Amino acid sequence: MLPKFLNNQQNFLTTRRLQCTGFVIMLMMGLLLATQTQISIAERDFNFNDSQMPKQFNHNYF
Repeated sequence: MLPKFLNNQQNFLTTRRLQCTGFVIMLMMGLLLATQTQISIAERDFNFNDSQMPKQFNHNYF
């Protein structure tokens, strides 16, 4: 005999809510990871190209 708050319908709703929430959280974390990876690749390429410039164009503004 299950307690009243753990009957089948409520358990199904809670499980579905947890699955949806977990899926959304994992999706957001995946998007964040992909975005950060692309930004770091872009920064690495930019710094690499900037360091390959001739000395007369390599002004340090910062």
